[in-house]
Amino acid sequence: TSRTVGGAVERKLQVEGADGSAGISIIRNQNSSSPAALSFGKQRSGSSGGNTIVQDDDHLGIIQFAGADGTDINTSAATIGAFVDGTPGANDMPGRLVFSTTADGANSPTTRLTIDSAGKVKLPDGGALTFGADSDLEIKHNNNNSFINDTGTGQLMIQASGLRLRNYP
Repeated sequence: TSRTVGGAVERKLQVEGADGSAGISIIRNQNSSSPAALSFGKQRSGSSGGNTIVQDDDHLGIIQFAGADGTDINTSAATIGAFVDGTPGANDMPGRLVFSTTADGANSPTTRLTIDSAGKVKLPDGGALTFGADSDLEIKHNNNNSFINDTGTGQLMIQASGLRLRNYP
C-alpha cells in the first residue's frame, strides 16, 4: 500500500522493503564517460507535453530525506532543492542549489547553504564555515560583523605573496 513520505502526496513510484532491497538502482552499461542519470523537469503549462517557460525562483526539483518520528514519515530532516536563479530563455537556464537541514526541536528544514548561478557559495547570517576535527577554525558573519575565530591550539596564519601575519598569544 502506498503512503506519504516527507509530508508530500503519495508518489507514483514507491519502493519499500524490509531486507535492504528497498532502493532504486540506475546503471549505465556503456564504454564511455557518460553517467547514469536521474533527471527532474518542470514546465508551467499545467498539462502533459507542454513547454511553457519557467520563471525566476521556480522550484525545479527536490531531493527530500525523511525519517520516522514515531508518528509517521512526514517530517523532513534535510532537502536539496534546485531553483531557477534569474530569467530563463532559449537554451539558457540559470540555476541555484539550496541545501537545507532541520534543527533539533524543529519540524521543517531551514536553508543552510546556497550555490547560486554565478557560482557564489552563500551561508545565511549566523551560519559558519568550520574546519578541523574539533571545529578549530570558524569563519562567519552575523548581520553586521564578520569573524575569523581560531579556537585551536595552533596559530592562525594569514599568508599572501610571502607576507605572513601571525597571532601570538
